[in-house]
Amino acid sequence: MFISNNTKRVTLFLLCFFSTLICYSQQDLINNYVRKARGNFGKQDSLKHYGNLLIAIKDSSAQAQGYLFNAHAMRTVNKVDSAIYYSSKANNLVPNKGLRLKTRVINFTTSCFLATRKFELALKEATLLEQIALKMKDERQLAAALSLKARAQDGLGDFEKAMKNIVKAVNIQEKVDSRPLANMYTQIAITYNHMNQPALSLPWFKKSLEQAVKNKNVRSELNAINNLASHYHLLKNIDSSKFYYSKLLQKENQLNPFQKMGAYLSLARINVDMGEVDKAIKHLELAKTLNLPNIKNSNTAISFLSIEQKIARKKEDFELAEVFIDSIMSITNNGELNQINYPFLLEKATLYEEKKEYEKAFKTLNKYTVFKDSIDNNTNLAIIQNSADFYQLEEKEEDLLIALTENESSQNTIIWLSIIGILIIIALLFLFKRYRNSKIREKELEKKHKEILVSFEKLQEQIIDNKKPNAPDHILLNSKHIVKLDQLEYVKSEGHYLDYFIEGTSLPLTERSALKERINQLETSGFLQVHRSYVINIKKVKTIHSALVIMETGNKIPLSRTFKQRLKEEDHPLFT
Repeated sequence: MFISNNTKRVTLFLLCFFSTLICYSQQDLINNYVRKARGNFGKQDSLKHYGNLLIAIKDSSAQAQGYLFNAHAMRTVNKVDSAIYYSSKANNLVPNKGLRLKTRVINFTTSCFLATRKFELALKEATLLEQIALKMKDERQLAAALSLKARAQDGLGDFEKAMKNIVKAVNIQEKVDSRPLANMYTQIAITYNHMNQPALSLPWFKKSLEQAVKNKNVRSELNAINNLASHYHLLKNIDSSKFYYSKLLQKENQLNPFQKMGAYLSLARINVDMGEVDKAIKHLELAKTLNLPNIKNSNTAISFLSIEQKIARKKEDFELAEVFIDSIMSITNNGELNQINYPFLLEKATLYEEKKEYEKAFKTLNKYTVFKDSIDNNTNLAIIQNSADFYQLEEKEEDLLIALTENESSQNTIIWLSIIGILIIIALLFLFKRYRNSKIREKELEKKHKEILVSFEKLQEQIIDNKKPNAPDHILLNSKHIVKLDQLEYVKSEGHYLDYFIEGTSLPLTERSALKERINQLETSGFLQVHRSYVINIKKVKTIHSALVIMETGNKIPLSRTFKQRLKEEDHPLFT
């Protein structure tokens, strides 16, 4: 059939016209689905519905967004592994020119890796996000990437790099957009906590609250109030902690059920510490009445059982308290020890000490110490530090060790008093013999006292004689702090950090270093290692007990059996 050129032109024009209409119509449809999905954020079914509609469209960008909405749907019900699966599918479909969509996908994936503690994968994604942000010259995205990178480094225990990156992120963010600053200030505070510097964390937690109020961001404000309450509890400022938790509950209508439960449980914990048992029970019951669906979740159950065992101990119902602790151990990791439940071994040891079952207390404390030492070299330092902070492990360890040592001394005292009592009775029958023996004993004690004084003098001379001619009288920390060794009382090892305790100062100087890298230098300058984590200045020693070294300042340093035995075998003057 003959078709004129004009007819061909008209047909071609109509095809192009309708194709354009279809394209515009499809893009409008995509935009509509995306808008509706964003309007239903947090609602799993709606996100999945609009996500699947986008996936059905034959457009890679639309499909990528659809899979990303499906990933968000999985995250709302805490199915993080499924969320990561969908976000990876979204990532594979993002067009080469779709950098904005690419950054959204990587942002989400990184947050999922952080939530599942896959810090190495999170660091890899955050680094990629940083590179894209630099390529796009997008400062907002660069700040977000640096913040995520810092969180991953914090999780890996690389606190110095984490601090460097989060501070860099804050400096950028303060110039472009103040809205994310409250969360970034909180991140700085948390990193300082992980660096064992809680005093430096406090002003950043306060700054976070001020910024949240300034931005009128209710969610950030509630989080900041909760963080301050928790941090004051860590600092043992119970009144301030109680004030902020009460302030949080004053905004009860703005809290979700999980936040309410957390506040009630925290107040119950504080009430127990203050001896307010009735108030603790009241707040615990208020938390239970919320009847949340995941109340049997292991972490939630641990929180309830932990408080209930504390209440039982306050009521001196030690058997019930032990049942609660055993329940905690059984619901975590099938009863096997892990980084989550091991602090409750220390709780159990203190319980036995309160029951005066000292042999059980020693055995349980030893089991706790062995497990803690086995995880000291674990790369996941943030988990360990969080547990130590939350459960105040170091303080409890020292208190329990002192209590058990004092009990041992008390038992020895009772034995000696009994012997003396018997001797007195015998002495009533043999007065002359008693008088003569007491004189002999007095002379022996006087001789022993002189021998001890001579030993200490020899020790001082040995320290001077053993010093090398070029032994330093100071050390340099972090390339900027000079510490005079004659003012240094002792050094404490904290994982990858060393704390230097100097006379006349309330806070130690901290250096990122291992003890083995400093021990030779310290020992040549009159210092002695008495524990795997402690090195003391011999000149500052006042006296030595069976498991403690008492310093002139009154500080009590743990003396481990291993080092004590080794020093005795070496005939060290302190132990002769």
